Amino acid sequence: MNIELVRATNEYKEQPFEMLTEWKNDIIVNHTDMSPWKIWANDFHDFDNWLKTLDTKEKNKNN
Repeated sequence: MNIELVRATNEYKEQPFEMLTEWKNDIIVNHTDMSPWKIWANDFHDFDNWLKTLDTKEKNKNN
């Protein structure tokens, strides 16, 4: 199986939306791990804002 990682864009909006909806339901129903937290830090229903927040980086205390 070949897997290709693609940057999320409006062209691919449907795929992550479906995946995150299913994943969120699993977290609620089965109390599964919501890691990585960055995905859930903002509401994916506001897709454009959600994409922007995925590209941000935390400040490193050592920098």
